[in-house]
Amino acid sequence: MADHDAAVDNLYHLDKEPEPRRIEELELTAFSLNSFLKFLVSFAIGAFFFVVPITVDGRQTVAFDVVVSYIRTEFTSAVAVYVLVIIWVGAVFTTLALYNKRSA
Repeated sequence: MADHDAAVDNLYHLDKEPEPRRIEELELTAFSLNSFLKFLVSFAIGAFFFVVPITVDGRQTVAFDVVVSYIRTEFTSAVAVYVLVIIWVGAVFTTLALYNKRSA
């Protein structure tokens, strides 16, 4: 790996440590009710979907499990194809990234 450009190594490094600043010197954005409501709704959906227990067919589970179980039982062949495509795409992108890194 000695043949690659040294500038590539510094791509994700800071040149120097940032200077400490007082809280009064920070640039803050004004409160936005719209942004807060988006966050609140997203948080509530996520909490319900992943954390809040629900009873389905006499057993305690979360909504995410219900959705995943439905997809796995109703679309069995599609799930297999989807997983295969995701594995292949990951392999291709990893290979391209390594090739690109070596040629840079």
